[in-house]
Amino acid sequence: MLVLLVGDARANNNVSLVGGNTGSYGVFSGASHGIFYAQSRFWAFYFVDFAQGIFYSVSPVGLTWPTACRSTVGGSFSCHGGGVLPGLGCFGAPNFTPYCLDVDQWVVTNDGTYAYFAFSADDGVWFAFAQLNSDGTLTFNTIGGRPPNTSGGSPPNGYWLKKVSDEGEGVLGPPTRLSIGVNGEGHVFIAYSGSTCGLCAFDSSGSPYTSWTNSLRVAEAFSSPVIFPYQPGQMMVVGGNYANIWNGSWGTPTLLSGNDGVRDSYAFSARGTVYLFEASSRCQHGSDSECVGFFTFNGERWSEEHATNVPLNHRYGIRPFEMTYDGSKDRFLIFTRDATSTVLYEYSAQAHSTFYRTTPIATGRVSIDDMTSVETTNVNATLHIDDLAVAWMEPRSCLSCPPDEVFSPMYVYVGPTP
Repeated sequence: MLVLLVGDARANNNVSLVGGNTGSYGVFSGASHGIFYAQSRFWAFYFVDFAQGIFYSVSPVGLTWPTACRSTVGGSFSCHGGGVLPGLGCFGAPNFTPYCLDVDQWVVTNDGTYAYFAFSADDGVWFAFAQLNSDGTLTFNTIGGRPPNTSGGSPPNGYWLKKVSDEGEGVLGPPTRLSIGVNGEGHVFIAYSGSTCGLCAFDSSGSPYTSWTNSLRVAEAFSSPVIFPYQPGQMMVVGGNYANIWNGSWGTPTLLSGNDGVRDSYAFSARGTVYLFEASSRCQHGSDSECVGFFTFNGERWSEEHATNVPLNHRYGIRPFEMTYDGSKDRFLIFTRDATSTVLYEYSAQAHSTFYRTTPIATGRVSIDDMTSVETTNVNATLHIDDLAVAWMEPRSCLSCPPDEVFSPMYVYVGPTP
């Protein structure tokens, strides 16, 4: 079951049932934002482990979210407001074989016209992209696509997964983290850290994205690379203390001191400055053991880490914070939970500031678990705060659920924000 909380979360009004899998535990992407605004509507993507599928729901204003529905392999998805990316996992494949991809990680980004996906699995690293239609449907490109197991051939309407890398095949296991980005010219980049590559970047210059080049390969181990748009037409990748800029080709690396490459890191390029946020052991006051910190890059060199007053509360395996850039007001929004996981806070501050103002936007929750927020990583993004959203899962006990499953409704807060 999927539930969205929209409108003014402070009053806990406007709860809408979206649909999904009752008893299934949904999670968002571990390295990208699962919500974005495109084609005059919100798109929310989440992964259901039991079904090994990525579900999505669409809402023009965030007030009504249609029931998700299943679709067939290949072609256009005509659910008009929701669905599941088909053929991804064994539970979504015809007869469970040969169209199985045992997903370890997934990421998504968009450019307003297309959604771009990357997946890591024991079958390698894969890619897919789909047109975002104005009626809330997805049309996947199947040119050059193939199932992970090709022994059974392809479905009649083609297949939408495209092979990027063999990383993860065999006994070495899939990459530790994926990151995906697209520049303003439709050039797609996928970065990861794996067993055979400390930091790898693959790129493909345009549709149908059937040819991928391993344009960057660094031997040193970086646990959490992040790749994102930099200046127009350019890309930047950061992993640990390593950073590099692509401008037709990768340039000379720049180094930053103190970035431990943690999984929970977010990068934004805003008005000529790059901001890299992460969980930090430094805080502005001594009462908190961990806070959000950030580095800046001015085009030539990286700053030392800046400590903020945003405290973090960790839960095992769950990201401690989410964040978004509001380009219209040149400020950042950070979303965190309290120590009891029953209150969701929003922290806001102007770019470059280290002092954030806090506002509770959802209180009395059962258990705030996995979170995601709307994607605004494009250079000089102008998405206004009223078009902003943050989502979270709320797992709870379920007597009627199958064994080893948890009932985990999802809630979304869609503006307003102070």
